[in-house]
Amino acid sequence: LTAVSSRRDESMVALDANISDADQMRLRKEKAAEVGNLGLQAASRYYAGKDPEKALELLRRISPPSADSELTQGYLFYNRGKYDEAEAIFKRTLQEFPDFAMAYNALGNVERVRGRYDEALKLYAKAIAIKPLHPAAHYNVSLIYAIRGDLDKAAFELRNVIGRAPDYAPAHTLLGEIYERQGHLPEASEQYRDALVKSQSWNFSIVNELLSYLAVYRSGQEDPARKELRAYLDGRGAAIPMHAWPLPVARFLAGDLGEDKLVAELDARHATPRMRCAAFYYLGMDHILRADKAQGAQRAEQLIQARARFQQVLATNVRYFFEYRQAKDWLDAHPG
Repeated sequence: LTAVSSRRDESMVALDANISDADQMRLRKEKAAEVGNLGLQAASRYYAGKDPEKALELLRRISPPSADSELTQGYLFYNRGKYDEAEAIFKRTLQEFPDFAMAYNALGNVERVRGRYDEALKLYAKAIAIKPLHPAAHYNVSLIYAIRGDLDKAAFELRNVIGRAPDYAPAHTLLGEIYERQGHLPEASEQYRDALVKSQSWNFSIVNELLSYLAVYRSGQEDPARKELRAYLDGRGAAIPMHAWPLPVARFLAGDLGEDKLVAELDARHATPRMRCAAFYYLGMDHILRADKAQGAQRAEQLIQARARFQQVLATNVRYFFEYRQAKDWLDAHPG
């Protein structure tokens, strides 16, 4: 961090005095952006270390003021479920940068997680009006279609997103989840693999690799999925970022963590609602699989445990994720 701060100070003064004012300004902006990116990376690492307030302090100290740094500050709170704080920062961002489409998109995300879908759609529309080819805003529109149960309309919108932005990996991932929910497992697997190929982010690629193994698990191939996850974790080891949200679930399915240790790790990590949703879902699935192999009182006990875990999924209130919908469908189909 000392080195980053020194680079910022030096970059502001170590410019050739003989170059033009315009070139000096350009170089200053380039240096500020470079150091700002380092600040964002450092803040992300602090966030992964379970201290978002420290990350926010670091981000403000190192990163030059910009629309991107403001947005990152908001998402530090958003990703921890602190939506009021995130909303305030996103609105402040729009006051400073009124044509910043990503801020409208971020506000739409806040309204979406609150369940205010019509308001979210209006904000996504504003983002698209500023930036018509904005893939994230179009993606989020399709996400609301999926939440409302119109899977065909969601899939159609996602195919349009992929047509305009074929490298936008989240669209491939969500389309895979929709195909999976419709029972089209080969098509779902193809989309997950496309997400791996198209991803521009190494960390996001790892997330999609883990998602692919989880899809195999959900398709009824539990034992092969566990073996593949075991081999994957052994091969990648420490190279997997600790904040990759499917990692605790992958470690549980691979046998590294028992149920109690997985829950304890969620608490120790100050896990996001997204991570908790996935973890409780797969814990519930594990109890269902155990129930299928048991009889009598043991079977009943496993189903009771599955119900409790799925109720914890619903308590996370992240309704737009596959695991939430699956848990709700199971609870609706198994009342009492």
